Amino acid sequence: MRRLRADCPWDAQQTHRSLVQHLIEETAEVVEAIETEPIS
Repeated sequence: MRRLRADCPWDAQQTHRSLVQHLIEETAEVVEAIETEPIS
């Protein structure tokens, strides 16, 4: 985490609140994959 915060300007600007929309989008993708992919 220290390296990400130090070396990546985008990462350094993120807060818990700013990550909410990204988390929602990624979670929706996981749910969609679970619901549409056959379980082996």
